[in-house]
Amino acid sequence: KEKEEETLQFRSGWGSLPDVCLRHVFRCLSDEDRVSADLVSCHWHQVMHSPSLWRFRFFHFNGRLSKYTQSEYCSAVAYARSLGVYLESLEVCLCPPRKSSIARRLEQTLTGLLSELTSVKAPLRSLSIVKMELERTPWTTSLRSSIVHSLIEFLQTGGSKLTSVCLNGMRNSLPHVRLTPLKLKMPPYPLSQVFIVHFCLCFIPPLKLVFGNSWSNLVSTCPELKVRITVEQVIDTNRLARILLPEIPLTEFNMTGSYSTDEDWSAKPVLRDLLPQYRRSLQFLSLDLRNSEESLDEELLGLVKVCERLEQLRVWAFLDLRTMERLLHMRLTKRSLLNKIKVRIYSMEDEIEEKEEQLEQILCPYLGLPPELDLYVMVYPFV
Repeated sequence: KEKEEETLQFRSGWGSLPDVCLRHVFRCLSDEDRVSADLVSCHWHQVMHSPSLWRFRFFHFNGRLSKYTQSEYCSAVAYARSLGVYLESLEVCLCPPRKSSIARRLEQTLTGLLSELTSVKAPLRSLSIVKMELERTPWTTSLRSSIVHSLIEFLQTGGSKLTSVCLNGMRNSLPHVRLTPLKLKMPPYPLSQVFIVHFCLCFIPPLKLVFGNSWSNLVSTCPELKVRITVEQVIDTNRLARILLPEIPLTEFNMTGSYSTDEDWSAKPVLRDLLPQYRRSLQFLSLDLRNSEESLDEELLGLVKVCERLEQLRVWAFLDLRTMERLLHMRLTKRSLLNKIKVRIYSMEDEIEEKEEQLEQILCPYLGLPPELDLYVMVYPFV
């Protein structure tokens, strides 16, 4: 009798919720809670297996073993095997390994996951695998090779519906890595956005021409292809030039330059020679330059002037205050798509009140800006 009363209470309470409400609740649950909820009733079991609940998945792999939980490999493969048929968006974040044993487990988990997703024909539209940092010593040549081959094989055979790929932080750019030369070939599927970061140096150098041809083939197959590249702590323009090939349909570029007393590096060739290659495609530009020893005002203004499709500009750098006046004048007097400007002007002085007043005087004539122009400028003490 008590059991019947509990059943009646359940049916008149949580058990009476429509499926759409249950799905909203289930989306907020952890994996453990979902397993428990799945066992509550036949109705909840059916709702729990709604495809909409399993279209997105995030994995964080650290390669460590635990006697209290299932291994990352078994967990990831089991998930792909049972629910991969619903998966449309996958995000994987790796904890960079410090030991070779951990690197081996990470490689096994990642390649196993990709292989299982291919087997079940997962309808992935978005794939993100970040923070691999393959330049670390624990990643041996064979492990790096295995991961790169697995990724390329998945893109070729299991990514027929992909529209977005992010490999941020792959960092496999060491010249001594000896991998078999491979061309990135894609089948003719509707790949509209591919975000590839630190990927083109995964092959033995020098392969600039080969990889340039691969980009050309990819663009001819996917005319609407858009590429975003992020590079951090740049100290070698020659290596950067091997990434920034003219065949890439680059729409977004983010760079953090690293000036050091030990390195004779300048951002001028990047602004003057490399980025103007993309004057007909570049739409978003973000630069963080700590250029206390060199002036980049002319190079920056020249780049903005030639980029025909530039819509958003974000710059953190040592700049002359008058550069902002010239930039705004350029935007207002010439036909330009640039409608979002964010600039942080570094200063070596802690007391920035005087410079802030000068900036305010410079910007005063431009108070009546077009409503579509989003402008943010500040002076910031460089620490």
